[in-house]
Amino acid sequence: MNRKSILAGAVLLSGFLMASHAHAFSFFKCNGNPVVWGSPFQMVQNTLSIPFGTPPESSLDNAIGRWNGVQGMANMVSKAPFITIGSDLSIGDGQNDVATTGRAKLGGNSGLTFLIHNLCVLSSSWVEADVAVANDLTFGRVAEDSLTTTSGRSTFIHELGHAHGLGHAQGFNNMRASQPLPLVGGPNETVDVLPDDARAGRFLYPTGNGEVNLFASAQRRTSKDKIVLNNSGTITVCSKGGDTITLFSTVGNNGTITATQTERWWVSTSNQAHNGGTTIFQWNGSTFPANTVITRQVTFKLPALPVGTFFVFHGVDVLHEVQESREDDNNVREGVLLQVNNC
Repeated sequence: MNRKSILAGAVLLSGFLMASHAHAFSFFKCNGNPVVWGSPFQMVQNTLSIPFGTPPESSLDNAIGRWNGVQGMANMVSKAPFITIGSDLSIGDGQNDVATTGRAKLGGNSGLTFLIHNLCVLSSSWVEADVAVANDLTFGRVAEDSLTTTSGRSTFIHELGHAHGLGHAQGFNNMRASQPLPLVGGPNETVDVLPDDARAGRFLYPTGNGEVNLFASAQRRTSKDKIVLNNSGTITVCSKGGDTITLFSTVGNNGTITATQTERWWVSTSNQAHNGGTTIFQWNGSTFPANTVITRQVTFKLPALPVGTFFVFHGVDVLHEVQESREDDNNVREGVLLQVNNC
């Protein structure tokens, strides 16, 4: 006998399942035991709604890769070598389908995951996960200094988290129920599994492998559980230097090991100066504990700068003191401009 759960904007539970919020993240339990997959599971791509070579497929592939990229977590999810081509997901056939569809079919949600588990006696296992994502989302790269509620890339990561057996948990993570979902920095991919998400995956599917991955973000979580930009607008200063500015700065440690390294802030007339630029402040020996996201206010005096309008960047591990599992998310363009006037 199988039981079904539906996960979307809210979590609806059936049978003997219940959400656990231990360790900050949320997962499903049966008689005190986590409900997990007994072996790796494959998602069957619906090519009618997710054609080969399209941005939705790239988003799906990124989500699979990001979950499997957590080094302390078993590689549980992959894409099946076969496909489906029909217009509807088939629920309850023992096949894990993934598709995009009209938002109306998802109850107005951005995504919906149908999970089926076997009968809960002493324990229980997942036997099917079907994932649907709204087809009106945007599936391209998400700008690191933006706030978006329409990212299909973030939604695929969120829904595949459900497919692993994770529930909603409000934090600086992708499993939060409310949009926008937070981003990491970098010139390439800004959507990733975040510390709380990764810790949940390691709890359910542990390998014992350690990992270090620091990242910078242009976003922060407020005391009212909102995701907002660290900084926005324009700061006006004098070219002679000496002006004091204060910036919010967010750094996460996506790994299992506390890391001490060097941070740097810099400016450039290019919005793609993720390396280089003119240094305006450096912080040696800052430390970030494992599985955390920390936002601080940093105040410093500016050096003399040329007249002009500059983008502001923030980077972690800028001296490459730490060997990381991912290096392209260390530097972020903040959502603020620095206007330097001749004075």
